[in-house]
Amino acid sequence: MPDDWDARSSIYHYMEEIPDATPERPYCDIPCDQTLTHQEGFQTSACLARQHQLYLVTNLIENVPCEDEEGCPADGHYQYNTNIIFNPQGCLIAKYHKSWMYAEEKERLNKPPRASYVYFDTEYGRFGTFICMDILFHDPTITLVEKYGVQHVLFPTAWDNKNDFLWLRSTEMQMALAKRMGVNILAANIQKTDERLAGSGIFSPQGVVNYTYDMSSNKGGLITGRLSEPKPGAVIRSRGGDLGNPDEDQEWLRMVHRWMGLPWVLYQLPNSFSADPEPPGYPEPPGYPELPGYSDLIIYNNTYKTTTLTGLRGETSVCDEDLCCHLEFARSSSDELFVLAAFKGMQIFEGPFYVEVCVVFVCANNDWDTCGQRVDKSSTSFSSFNMYANFRAEYVFPNLMSSGVTFDKIDWKFVRGDNNYNAVEFSSDYPFVTAAMMGRDYDIL
Repeated sequence: MPDDWDARSSIYHYMEEIPDATPERPYCDIPCDQTLTHQEGFQTSACLARQHQLYLVTNLIENVPCEDEEGCPADGHYQYNTNIIFNPQGCLIAKYHKSWMYAEEKERLNKPPRASYVYFDTEYGRFGTFICMDILFHDPTITLVEKYGVQHVLFPTAWDNKNDFLWLRSTEMQMALAKRMGVNILAANIQKTDERLAGSGIFSPQGVVNYTYDMSSNKGGLITGRLSEPKPGAVIRSRGGDLGNPDEDQEWLRMVHRWMGLPWVLYQLPNSFSADPEPPGYPEPPGYPELPGYSDLIIYNNTYKTTTLTGLRGETSVCDEDLCCHLEFARSSSDELFVLAAFKGMQIFEGPFYVEVCVVFVCANNDWDTCGQRVDKSSTSFSSFNMYANFRAEYVFPNLMSSGVTFDKIDWKFVRGDNNYNAVEFSSDYPFVTAAMMGRDYDIL
């Protein structure tokens, strides 16, 4: 690692010059019998694709010269985090510049003036690509799927699995995108565990195809899997009745209020129905209820509202402003400390981006002081687990992790209904670690 790694100039040596290309106008003049200066990764990728007759996506740093144009950096070139895409003939057919910078990238790399939407058609369907933190933003991610009909996502990343990532680990986000957007995702993360980089996967809307998450070794490897045309995940509501039935939705909210000992007031949710008449003289709707058993907990530099699970079975709720997360559960043991938490607001640290989060997680060593730190193993299974909430955000991304950082041990269901009703449901005898739903309001950021 260079001593001046935070400086823009520290990556000059690693940059490559990449020609322009599109699927309609591919660039094929790439020799494999001579060395190209400042194009080593580009050339190697093209020749590998040609030799093995495959589609190949490579991530590298691109040098794009500029002169006498608005926004051109003082050193006379743009530095882009770039995906380059080759077809089985070894021709460059597209390239993509990362839109959303993470942490120190902002010091070394340039953000393109506008988001680009890079996709290409193959005999296997339509593929699109973006990079790392792009997955958290509407453009290009949502637009690629909803406007351009991408079925498969190619996703290079260098995802840092921080110790307090309870719902934001690499493989969790990969799985969440596949579930919510109804696409196959093929994700390749750097394997560098001293920097907490690990976790690559192939996920479909129906679940795990193949993955790896090994924080004990820096040795990388290849994962493969057989994919079919993606089919959207289940959107049925297991609680019965029609989706978005106003009477049922009001009853759900009334039930939460009865359990929490609050007077009935319908919070103003988007696309919601009319509330019952407000009781005479009732003040503004209460926010977070200050009831026994509730505590604030700092998770990833944000203050979550939390409550603990008690007993072998029951139901509990917690609210942060008008986001109320509800859990009905039955578990094998009450020996381990589990927490239900809610948060809505800006994720500032290494953001910013706006989230609404409902999450259930286990605390290490049954110690409240460890709650919020990542835990990889547990011994508690749930024969019944139903976490649900009405989010403001239209896009809610679910994930679930079982003991041992595994994602294929529990058969779980993501339920989507009207009025932004969302739920995670499962029944399993395999130990469970974390389940979460993250809502993203892209209109805020």
